[in-house]
Amino acid sequence: MMDGIIGIVLNIVGVDMANSVGRRDFKADEYDLYDVRKARPFWNKVCDMAGWQIIKNTEDFGEDFVCKIFDDIYIMELQVVAYWHNFSREHISNLWISASKVINLREKAKEKNTKAGLVFLNCVPNRFIGIDIDYVTDEQEVKKATEKSFMIPYKTLDTYVYKELLDRNFCDCLENHLEIMQQSNGRIPMAEKQFNLRGKNGICCR
Repeated sequence: MMDGIIGIVLNIVGVDMANSVGRRDFKADEYDLYDVRKARPFWNKVCDMAGWQIIKNTEDFGEDFVCKIFDDIYIMELQVVAYWHNFSREHISNLWISASKVINLREKAKEKNTKAGLVFLNCVPNRFIGIDIDYVTDEQEVKKATEKSFMIPYKTLDTYVYKELLDRNFCDCLENHLEIMQQSNGRIPMAEKQFNLRGKNGICCR
């Protein structure tokens, strides 16, 4: 098992209808906030701090990152969990990700003879959960709305990587990203929980 990680993601999807390839329709505002402004800069920072070599981090709608971690090459999918705000893992029960992302990543890893992983990030982001894709099983596949997804029961996992990075940024979803919060059920109730630390987030709202 890797000492260090990988992969990405909780699902930023809610109850949207799936398109012809079994995925929900592309939402430019969520992509810009979660992928461009949050996930990619954060993961670059994590790799720099950990001394992991980034082999690829360009957006081509394939895998998000290819990294060398110690002696292994990992292809990675990163996903911001839009209902995971500025609170720790004990308040999370399941991690969701599109089935097509998992299947595509598995196929690429097999083709390239590399390892693969999913990285789930919170909204800030200042926390992440990394799961080796080998620990995502077919029994975890479910149908969410009309989209096929994997529901990974996080609390029953015994092999994952969890990190909290101390910084001065907090959850500002309700103050600055309310429209995106309203695009899916479950995001606002979690943001309103008393255990969620709220404040200024300089990562995406400078």
